[in-house]
Amino acid sequence: MGFRLFKYSAAVIGLLTFGSMTWIALSNLQPVNGYINNAITMLLVPIGLGLIGSIVYFVVLTVALYASCAFGGFALAVFICSWASNLVIVHEAGRGSFLGGLALLLAIVTYFAADQMVLFATSFIGAYATILGVDCLARTGFIAGFQTILNNNPVKQIEYELNKYTYVLLAVTLVLFLIAMVIQMLLNKGRTLVLYEIKTQPVDDETGHSKYAPSTAKEATPAPAAEEKDAPPEEHPKSPAPTHAA
Repeated sequence: MGFRLFKYSAAVIGLLTFGSMTWIALSNLQPVNGYINNAITMLLVPIGLGLIGSIVYFVVLTVALYASCAFGGFALAVFICSWASNLVIVHEAGRGSFLGGLALLLAIVTYFAADQMVLFATSFIGAYATILGVDCLARTGFIAGFQTILNNNPVKQIEYELNKYTYVLLAVTLVLFLIAMVIQMLLNKGRTLVLYEIKTQPVDDETGHSKYAPSTAKEATPAPAAEEKDAPPEEHPKSPAPTHAA
């Protein structure tokens, strides 16, 4: 959706960000016997907080810009770590630093290259989330990598093992990302990201200037004030005529 519908893209990313962070917190704090109504809690609570995040991102676009790109970096880090059965970065401390560091890096780069980072983040998040959704139905084990990386609860250990189906979904994620990136670059060629709409005045087709603003400096100069009527000349008292002696 790129720049044209960034508000709606940000709302979707807000839903995914708040929802996934809530799921991570619930999973890592889950007790041995689970929560009360565990299945409902693990589903509805992330969705509810995700909707709140969606509204926040839709309204506060400046925050949404940096948070969306940071989440794109976070998703990329999770994807990279999923390319090994024991995860690419084995140590939890190093893996956590990598996840947070890549998210922070992309947020910083967004300050200097917002247009490119928005295209990257929306493309990659869309591709990765799509394949995760597919695996919720196909159950090839692809989603187990996501769960293993983000769920460190000793009560509920999840085994992640790469197989041919997992490799296929990892490759398809990259293909979808590249396709989405190319399409967005073509659709948004010559455009730039505008967070808030700037209202402009209508332009006159003939002059190319605003209909409500003077087009030249001459027109912009205020008309001189009307000259005052010439005041009648002051009357001076007539001097008495000289008298001649007889």
